Amino acid sequence: MDDSTTKNQDQEALDRRREQNRAAQQRRRQRLGMGGKIQMDLFLSPNAVQILDSLASELGVERQSVVELVLQWYADARVKRRAAITR
Repeated sequence: MDDSTTKNQDQEALDRRREQNRAAQQRRRQRLGMGGKIQMDLFLSPNAVQILDSLASELGVERQSVVELVLQWYADARVKRRAAITR
């Protein structure tokens, strides 16, 4: 492969990622508009973003869904711990 082919492939991959981001943002805006969700800004370390992206890729979902799953898992585990303590 020559340099121009590699650059074209890189640009195509970047364009696909941008389109995926635009589509995800549009879906988030639609959900916000329906009133079912609120928007929050999270500031994560580069390592946390890498882990989040890996999980999202493995699960085939968006970053936001991974964050929601982890928070729900934590909340469920916390409820179970409290129930075990009060027995």
